[in-house]
Amino acid sequence: MRTRLSLLILVLGSLALVRTAPADETKSRVTIDTGPDAIEFRVGKALVGRYHIAPSVAKPYFWPLNAPGGLTVTRGWPMEKNEPGTQMDHPHQKSAWFCHGDVIPEGIELKDRIKGVAGVDFWSEAKGHGKIVCIKVGKPTQGKDHAQVTTRNEWQTADGQKILDETRTIHLYDLDGAYLLVLDIDLGASVCPITFGDT
Repeated sequence: MRTRLSLLILVLGSLALVRTAPADETKSRVTIDTGPDAIEFRVGKALVGRYHIAPSVAKPYFWPLNAPGGLTVTRGWPMEKNEPGTQMDHPHQKSAWFCHGDVIPEGIELKDRIKGVAGVDFWSEAKGHGKIVCIKVGKPTQGKDHAQVTTRNEWQTADGQKILDETRTIHLYDLDGAYLLVLDIDLGASVCPITFGDT
């Protein structure tokens, strides 16, 4: 069984109360640079977002996430430990990400589980949480106003057993004054039937 989702992250200059840079910068190529621990999304020289995929992260996430003009639109905690004026709560909420809090793999005995969760908790980072592991990054395609890259992820239990396969294609569009990130997410129950619990 496959489930397909699309998420939109619109980073508007007007939302951030910032107007875009001069027109020549917005006409620059949209590029994606891949590395072993992160993927960088850029419009010209401007960093739109850094997508963290290192084996040490609990799930892939964007941080920083910037509007035109370079204004960061999400808080730095918990990646930035000494950010002034920021509450140091919810350490699992790392800027922008996709996951689910109760993924129930039918027929698989779970050794570790978070209290109150029937299956695997990919939302929390408490003891017993699941991990979304990036296992492959495809070659980016890029152009003047649009670039995209496809990653392959495994959703794993706390002890590393795969329960879901995921194909995630991330698009970046330069909208001449705003940036648009679109995530096309294809989840495949390739191991066993999956139920997404109510969280």
